[in-house]
Amino acid sequence: MLLFFAIGCAHYEVMVSSINNNETAGNKVFVAPGMKDVAINDLQFQEFSNYIKKVLIKKGFAIVNTIDEADQVVMLVYAISGPQNYTANVPLWGPTGIESSTTYGNISSSGSYYGNTYYNQTYGITGVAQVKRTFYSRTIILIAFDWKLFKTKKVEKQLWKTDIVSIGSSNDLRYVFPYMVVAAEQYIGTNTRHAVTVKINEYDRRVKEYIGYDDK
Repeated sequence: MLLFFAIGCAHYEVMVSSINNNETAGNKVFVAPGMKDVAINDLQFQEFSNYIKKVLIKKGFAIVNTIDEADQVVMLVYAISGPQNYTANVPLWGPTGIESSTTYGNISSSGSYYGNTYYNQTYGITGVAQVKRTFYSRTIILIAFDWKLFKTKKVEKQLWKTDIVSIGSSNDLRYVFPYMVVAAEQYIGTNTRHAVTVKINEYDRRVKEYIGYDDK
């Protein structure tokens, strides 16, 4: 018996929910870590923030190197859950019976009979098998604040917020992160009004461009 399931191109499914207040505060952006124990010189933060900076530059923002130069500060938060397990019922595929049979025979010169019967079997779902799966929830959160307003009046005002979530079998956030960013690219900083689901192929060339690698 065979496990019956569809096989397709490897891809990541990413859910994006973004909201803004339709206000602007200048286009100079400083990207900072939004996690308590992550410093701005943390190597993983630097790697991940570089992907975010590429998106922001494409959207017309100018990245500045010091917070004092910024009009906006974008806080970057990222996380991955521990393993979460579930069991799925997968159909079993196999023969279910005989649809018809055909017999072919010959009689030899000595009067002996030789024959073969061929059976046409029917196939279908013969049962189910339980298959265990492990998955992880990967999350990116971007929150933009009006830094000029904070500097002058000490008021924390959000300009926009984008949540990016992907659930899958990989627990390698470094590998999945650029796929999530590319999938969410057009929605970052906008107002989606609701959660939007985007599928991105594992071989999408835009990801190679983001990570600075191209296998021409």
